[in-house]
Amino acid sequence: MNTTVTPVVLLAFLVCSSAQDLLQYADRDLRKLNTNEVASLRFEFKAKTGVELGEKWGWCPLAPWVLASYETPKAAWVLVEAYPGYDIPDVSGMRVHFFDKSWALVRSVSFPTGYRFFLNEVTIQKTQGFPSPLIVAKAASAGPFITSPGPKRPAFEQGDFQLQYYALLHTNLFMVRLEDNKGILARNHYRWRNPPKGPVVPTRTKEEWITFLESSNVVEQLSALVWLTGSHLSSLDKRMADHNQESVEDAKRFESVRDDPRTAQIMNRLRGDRNKWVQQYAGLGILKNDNE
Repeated sequence: MNTTVTPVVLLAFLVCSSAQDLLQYADRDLRKLNTNEVASLRFEFKAKTGVELGEKWGWCPLAPWVLASYETPKAAWVLVEAYPGYDIPDVSGMRVHFFDKSWALVRSVSFPTGYRFFLNEVTIQKTQGFPSPLIVAKAASAGPFITSPGPKRPAFEQGDFQLQYYALLHTNLFMVRLEDNKGILARNHYRWRNPPKGPVVPTRTKEEWITFLESSNVVEQLSALVWLTGSHLSSLDKRMADHNQESVEDAKRFESVRDDPRTAQIMNRLRGDRNKWVQQYAGLGILKNDNE
């Protein structure tokens, strides 16, 4: 009896037969994989986890960059897919998948890493004082909006490149630090409905934000400090329907936390905190308006 093998079935057979355990891809620069290796990784990854890699980011699919161990109570492995940004203007970004020891999905989260910023590198770092490893994204400026003899970066940004630090807490991912190429803190921007760098900010009440601000958990505390010291729109500013702007409700929530007398007391106290990053954010201070 003649048996006809379709190209799709043949390709699946070849990929399946050549696919090896996912561990062979751990701690490698996955950007350097050839086409067959990427196909094998995607096939094996879906077979083990049920997760399909290569989600579209704008017009281009995300590509695997990092697969590494991630030692936390909730997760054991992390895989990072990324889009570095190719156009000017463009928005770079990444999708992060966390898995437990049996490769069951714990959480996937997609977020931008900067408007007019090219994503250059993503690493996993263990940092003293943090309960989980940090995901560190390096993004370089794509240049200013218009050609001029001034800085070669967007007018509202600082540094030739920036490092973004992210930490997993339970099943949520938070930005815990943003710094420029000189290690100086950079304020994140929340003037849009969603920040152009980092995951969507959770909706919290004023009391919840203040609780996070004085939390004994450094990830909770730094995530609150990053948000509180960031740039926000005034709740009194007129919003335009066709513009992507921070909502009046979110701006009012920020102002209620900023103006609460307890916040000033906490910030003064945190200037003497044992954690250097907490100290630095407390010293950075809170903007009173978006023009500072």
